[in-house]
Amino acid sequence: MILDTFNKVYVWIGKGANSNEKANALDQVQKYLETDALPRDSPDVVEVHQGDEPNDFKEYFPNWDDEMFQSNARSFQAMRAAFCM
Repeated sequence: MILDTFNKVYVWIGKGANSNEKANALDQVQKYLETDALPRDSPDVVEVHQGDEPNDFKEYFPNWDDEMFQSNARSFQAMRAAFCM
């Protein structure tokens, strides 16, 4: 998942990501930025791993629950629905 906050672009890598997804995460951010039409300097790119999310990342999700990942029952779709209001 990519979160663009203008000055920073976060790439979140879940524990369920396969080795290919993990290896290509930063490449995907680079491709995203190459198509970016926003008038800005190069933003910082921050790689975020599930369970080790920094506070500045979590602040963009008002309903963030650190306990959410205790269970593997949460699908990406369920997490998206919980955070995207």
